[in-house]
Parts: sequence; C-alpha cells; structure tokens
Amino acid sequence: MEKKLLSTLKAEHANLQKQIFSLQEQMREKSKDLMQAAFASFFEKYSGAVENIFWNQYTPYFNDGESCEFGVYDVFITLKSDAEDEDFDGDGEGSSIYDNYDLERLKKKIAEIEAWKKDPRGEAIKYREDYIKKYNRDPFNSYYDRNKTEEQKIAEWKPFYGSEEDHFKELEDAIYFIETYPDLKSDFEDIKNMISGIDENLMKAMFDDHVKVIVTADGIETEEYQHD
Repeated sequence: MEKKLLSTLKAEHANLQKQIFSLQEQMREKSKDLMQAAFASFFEKYSGAVENIFWNQYTPYFNDGESCEFGVYDVFITLKSDAEDEDFDGDGEGSSIYDNYDLERLKKKIAEIEAWKKDPRGEAIKYREDYIKKYNRDPFNSYYDRNKTEEQKIAEWKPFYGSEEDHFKELEDAIYFIETYPDLKSDFEDIKNMISGIDENLMKAMFDDHVKVIVTADGIETEEYQHD
C-alpha cells in the first residue's frame, strides 16, 4: 500500500512539474511577445532616429560582503546619428536625448554665444561677477592661469569649450532633433518603466544571466556581458 502511494505521489509530482514548466514557457513567450509589441510601435514611430535600446542584466560575482543577486540594470538608447559616428562609445551609456525643457536651455546658450560674439570682454566680466555672487569665488583666479594677467584671462574667456563652430552646430542639431521628435524622451521613459516593471526572475528566464540585451527594429538579441 505504501509503495503504491509513493508511486502515485511521484507521478503527481512529475505531472505538476511538467505543468509548471509548461506555464513558465508560456509566460516567457507571452512576455516576449508583449515586449516585442511595445518595442515595435516605438521603433516604428522613431524609425528615422533610434538605432537600438540596450541594457545589461547579470548576477554580480562580488557584492562587498552582501549576497550576490541577479539584477536588470539601467536601460539606454542609441541614436542613429551616434551609431554612425566612429568616435561614439556604443558600449557606454548610450545617447543623450532631450525634451522641451532642454530646448529652452539650448536656446539660452545660443543667445549667450551671440552676446559674447558682440561683446566678448563685457560678457566675460558679466560671467565673472555672476560666478562670484553665486559661488563666492573668482573663476579667473585659477592655479593653472597663475602666470596670466587679469586682462589675458578676460580676453581668452568664452562661454563654451572647443570650437565655436562645432559647439554652435551641436546646439542647432539638438534643437532640430527636439523639434522633430518632441516626445522621444517621454516615450523612452515609458519603455524604461515597462522594462523595470517586469519581474527580474522572468527577465532572467527570458534573456539569461551575464548578458547585454540589445533591441532593434528587427528584434531582440543578446551577447555575453563582461563585468566584475
């Protein structure tokens, strides 16, 4: 009698395990389908701008004495314009994207450059006075400029780094991008919220551990991710 009961329990357990595995597979596939649908509409809307979306997910090998638990980390975006740039670090933190808040800041920066071009010395003095009021120290009193006169420092100051032409073009390109894709930043936030809202165990089951997940208009791929 006991042998028969044990045999029945083993059979029931095996059947339950089979059902659980089947449900897990269905859940993985259904979750992938839902993600693909969300990504598809996003890439269709921004087909002229977005190259990919990516994130890393892994279990740390060491966590400063704490337990090492699997996690899905920050989600980034790569714009087509950056993907075509040989100097762009595609393995870093992705592209910068802007919204209407940034638009006003960029337009203000262009106005500052235009004012400086008309009156370089006056704008340098104005910058110095505003800086001292805000931070209570002289921006022109630098160790690295200690061998220059005050007039030299004022004459050399400009409201940007590098080439004026490159900086101005970067600002204009950013403004054009914001006006062309005004909802990109908020739509990308929705995508990030969707990904962070998925159970991490399910993300691990869908895409594995120690991987970089890359989403494009053509689908989702993974590649091995090296980390500490």
